[in-house]
Amino acid sequence: MSKFLVVDDEFVSLSKLRHLLSRYGEVDVAECGRTAMEMFHRALEEALQSLGLSIATETCTE
Repeated sequence: MSKFLVVDDEFVSLSKLRHLLSRYGEVDVAECGRTAMEMFHRALEEALQSLGLSIATETCTE
């Protein structure tokens, strides 16, 4: 199943895209970029955890 994240600050656009894409999979919507990035990061963490991986939070200092 596909999963979509639609980002737009116009309610009508969000509603139309949610309706259009819902027949192809799960649709999440966000009205601002910050919220979208938080949702994306959370989904990425969940996907990686399901594979037994995690997001590296340390930086290389070579």
